[in-house]
Amino acid sequence: MANDVRVLFADPRCRLVGSDSGYWIISGDRPDAIERVLTSASSPRHAWNDLDGVVEDAVVVHISTRLDGAHAIDAFRSVTATRELYTLRGSDGDVVVTDHFRNALAHLDVSDRTVTTAAIADHLLFRAPIEPETYVSRVDALGQGTWLQWSLRDDDQTRTQVSRLSGSSGDDASEALAPDDAPAVIDRTLSSLLEDVCGNDTVATMLSGGVDSTLLHTYREDEPSLVIQLDSPEVAFECEYADRAASLLDAMPRYVDIDESEYLSHLETSIDRLGFPSHYVQTALTDAAFARDSDSTDAYLNGEGADALFGLPGAKGLRIATWFDSLLAYVPDRTSTVVPETLSVKFDSLLRIATQMRRHPADPDSFAVQLPFFTDGDVVATALGTETVDRRVQAQYDYLTQRVDLAANDVFSKHAAYGHLYSFFRHNTCGQWRQLAYSHDKTIVYPFRCERLARRGLAVPTHRRYIQGLRDVGTLGPRYLEPKYLLKSLLAERCADYPVKQQKGSGALPIERYFESGPLATVFDRYDPPAFIPDSMYADHVESYGPVTWNLITYAIWRDRVLSNPDIEPVEGSREWIQSISEKSYNSHGSVYKID
Repeated sequence: MANDVRVLFADPRCRLVGSDSGYWIISGDRPDAIERVLTSASSPRHAWNDLDGVVEDAVVVHISTRLDGAHAIDAFRSVTATRELYTLRGSDGDVVVTDHFRNALAHLDVSDRTVTTAAIADHLLFRAPIEPETYVSRVDALGQGTWLQWSLRDDDQTRTQVSRLSGSSGDDASEALAPDDAPAVIDRTLSSLLEDVCGNDTVATMLSGGVDSTLLHTYREDEPSLVIQLDSPEVAFECEYADRAASLLDAMPRYVDIDESEYLSHLETSIDRLGFPSHYVQTALTDAAFARDSDSTDAYLNGEGADALFGLPGAKGLRIATWFDSLLAYVPDRTSTVVPETLSVKFDSLLRIATQMRRHPADPDSFAVQLPFFTDGDVVATALGTETVDRRVQAQYDYLTQRVDLAANDVFSKHAAYGHLYSFFRHNTCGQWRQLAYSHDKTIVYPFRCERLARRGLAVPTHRRYIQGLRDVGTLGPRYLEPKYLLKSLLAERCADYPVKQQKGSGALPIERYFESGPLATVFDRYDPPAFIPDSMYADHVESYGPVTWNLITYAIWRDRVLSNPDIEPVEGSREWIQSISEKSYNSHGSVYKID
C-alpha cells in the first residue's frame, strides 16, 4: 500500500487542473485544447476517447482523490508522443509518476536499480529499451497510445491500447492521399500545426541547413535560429549548409561553438542529466548547446522525425532491389568478383538487400530491422544469446503492430513501411533531447512527430511515400529515387533558391576517430567495459572500434556515474505534487512545490 503518491514533472510548461474527483496534470502541445476536453469529460475513460484529434504530442495524468477510498492513477500517452511517462514504487514504498527518468532513479536506492538482460539487449540492438521496459527493472515506461489504470487500493495495473495510426498501403485505400497532392497538404498542415503549437511564443529553430530544419524555418522566418558549430573537420560542411540556409532565409542565427576536445565531458554531463545512456552521438552536443544558449527562448523547433516519416536514405537501395528482384534471385554470389571494382560494392549491397527483403520484418536480419538500426544482431547474440536477440526484435515488432494498422501488399511497401515506422517509434532521440531541454528549463516542438502531421504522411500510399518512383513530381523532375522527395518538393516551392537536388552529408560525428585518437581514446581507461561483454569481443569492440563500441561507451559511463550513484537528485526545477494516503481511511490531501 502506498504511503504517498508523488507526481514529479520536469516539463516547465506542465499544468495542474482540478476535477470533481481529483486533479489532472497536463504536459503537451496545445494544452488549452487538452484542458477543455479533460474538464468536460465525465471520467478519465471518456477523456481518452475525446482526446483523439486534439492531442499532438502529450502525456496526461489523473490522480483520483475520492473519499470513498477508490484512489487511482489514470495516465495516457498520445500515440506519437515524444514525451515520456515513467511509473514506479520507490524504495520507500511511495508511488512515483514522472516525465523524466532521472526523477525516477532519484527515488530508488542503488540496491533497487537492477538492469535486466532485456534492457541490455535493447540498448545494444536499438540503443533504447522497448516500453514498458526501461534501463531499471523497478521503473516502467508507458507505451505510446496507451492508457494506464492503476488502482492503489489493490495495487492492480491495467494497460490498454486506446490510440492507433493507420498506414495507407495502396492508392485505393479509403483515406489515401495522392502523392501529387501531398506537398500542398503537408504545407497546410505544417502551417496550421505550427500556429497552434507555437502561437506567439519565441521559438528558436535548431538549424542545420538541411531540408527539414530549413523547411520548418520558412514558417517562422521572424523567429531566431540556433546553429551548433563543431570544430571537427569531418562535419565542417554542416556549418556551410547552416550559413547558406540562414542567408537564403535572411535569418540571424545564434551560433554555439563547441570544441571536439570537450566531447567526452559533454557526453558525461548529458548522461548525468538524462539519468540513462545516450542514444544519438549528437545528444552530447545538443545538451552543450542548450547550456550555452543564454538568449531568451521559450522553446526550440526541431526537424527530427522527418526522415522516418517521409524517407530514410536506405529506401533508395530497397526500391532498386525490388525492381530487379527476379534477376538478383538467380545471380550467383561470385558475380560481384567479375564486375568492375567501382560497381562491386553497389552490386554486393543490392544482393544483400535482396536477401534481407525476403525475410519477415520481425527477423533480426530483415531489411526492415536493418534500415534504422545498424547493429549486427549476430554481434549482440555473441554477448547475450540468439534467443534473447530474437525475443527483443519480436518485441519491437509487436510494439509497432499494436500501434499501427499496416496492410502492405508488396515487398517494397512491407519493408519500407516497417523499417521507417521502427525508426519513427523506436528511435528515442526526440525523447532524449526533450528531457535534456527540461533540464535547462526549456521544451522542444517536433512537428514531424506530432499526430496531425504523422496521420497526413501515413495517408500517402507506401510505395510513393518514401521514394518518388517512376513519375515526375513538382519541380524535382525525373529524380525518381529521391528519398524525402515530398518535403524537398515543398521546400522548392517555399524557398526557390535552396538546392534541393544537392546531396547533403549525413552529419554523423567521427566517433571512430574520436575513439582511436581523439577525445574518447581513453574512455575505457576511465570506465571499465561492461561486464556483459565476453572476452572474445574485446579485440573488435573494446580495443578497436566496432559495431557496439558506442553502446558500450555510453553504458559504461552511465553505470559508473548514474546507476551506482547514491546521491542522484531530481531534476532541478521539477514540480512535485504529493498526495498523502491513510492506509485505514484512504482520505487524502495534496501539496505542490518546486524542486530547487
